[in-house]
Amino acid sequence: MRMDIQKARVQDIPQIVRLYAKLMRQHWQYEPLYQVHAKAWSDYRKFLKQYILNRNACILVAHTATGRIVGFMSCVIHKRMPRFRIKKAAYIYDVYIEKQYQGKGIGYAMLSVLKQWAKDRGICWIKLEVSPQNKSAFLFWKKSGFHVFQHKMAQRI
Repeated sequence: MRMDIQKARVQDIPQIVRLYAKLMRQHWQYEPLYQVHAKAWSDYRKFLKQYILNRNACILVAHTATGRIVGFMSCVIHKRMPRFRIKKAAYIYDVYIEKQYQGKGIGYAMLSVLKQWAKDRGICWIKLEVSPQNKSAFLFWKKSGFHVFQHKMAQRI
């Protein structure tokens, strides 16, 4: 199965939002903090447009030969606190691949393109968050060379 990986375009936003809604439904199962408000989808459309046009952000899409987007990955370069020697790092925010396309190398292909994009901008570290309950995603990141370096915690008060 041939899959093209490319940077997202503004016209891709509706298809990315469709996938993002699936991602959020998956996250809600793991953690109530991921429940979104009614305006979330319009807010996310604005976010996507800003990041598609931003040189320090990269949103990749995987699409079939017919142009249907079946996966996406978003990443932003962040400045770190001045006290750190490494001044900038890339941060992967959202990744989603439709179930029937998982396990076919799409995630690895998008990550490879993303790593090159980050290297081209002088970035040497990529960070992300993954829910420990999302076992397939956790294994994907481990197999891709990522390691656990911090645990995030939350408490409802």
